[in-house]
Amino acid sequence: TEEERNTRLDSEAISRRTRRQLALLQETEEQRNIRLNNESFTVANRRLTRDLMETEDMREMRLRHEADKKTSERHSQIEQETEQERNIRLNNESLTVANRRLIRDFIETEEMREMRLRHEADEKASERHIQIEQETEEERNTRLDSEAISRRTRRQLALLQETEEQRNIRLNNES
Repeated sequence: TEEERNTRLDSEAISRRTRRQLALLQETEEQRNIRLNNESFTVANRRLTRDLMETEDMREMRLRHEADKKTSERHSQIEQETEQERNIRLNNESLTVANRRLIRDFIETEEMREMRLRHEADEKASERHIQIEQETEEERNTRLDSEAISRRTRRQLALLQETEEQRNIRLNNES
């Protein structure tokens, strides 16, 4: 029956593990080194074979799967951490980000900085265009109202901060 088959397979697996553990306990240092070498060669050969056989799509899918797995593990760890562990993790993450920024700023030339800022601006513009394309009529009206309010607020702030001389120049230009 199915249950007997499963019991037999479990028993065989336990026997194999037991034999392997016994063999590991009895092996010499030289045998251990040979076994570990063989295992590392096996892993390297599998990786090489996989790399040779996989297509670009397969590689992307594998990398995505690995990233998802790491993300899941990270979320699981985050859910189980204590308040103190959470504070330590957040502190470490902020230090890591700050260090990366410092190193980037130190290494980056003016030309590289301009290129990075242009790239970041392009990404933001692209995201904004996608959001605008996907928004509903109500969302569009809300966004336009918000933008108009922001423009008025900036203009009023500029008017409050302008000097008498700037005010006279502005009034002359407007007339």
